Amino acid sequence: MLSLCVFSDAESRLFRTIAERRRVLKNAAFYPAAGFLLSSYGASIERHQTVRRDYTIPIANLPHEADGMVIAQISDVHLGTYFSVEDFDALLTDVAAGGADLLAVTGISSTMSD
Repeated sequence: MLSLCVFSDAESRLFRTIAERRRVLKNAAFYPAAGFLLSSYGASIERHQTVRRDYTIPIANLPHEADGMVIAQISDVHLGTYFSVEDFDALLTDVAAGGADLLAVTGISSTMSD
């Protein structure tokens, strides 16, 4: 006895679509868990990390008074739930201890609502 199964192109696409949908749904629980873990890492660990990068920038015709000037920049502080005013004050104290001649606070500094 011989059994023959013939699928048209439309049926074949349908079965591929169903298989793809099952694969996505099978892994669907992973995506919210990954988002939660990454957010938790950022909220509990990464927020305590300060990144310092030092650059020497040559500038033609720089006035003699400005030669050797050190400028510190703090960017995107985002004061709020995870970074308090006290944390910001401690950061400013650390930066000031580094001996900068000028401190520039740039970017978004507040995400607190009234």
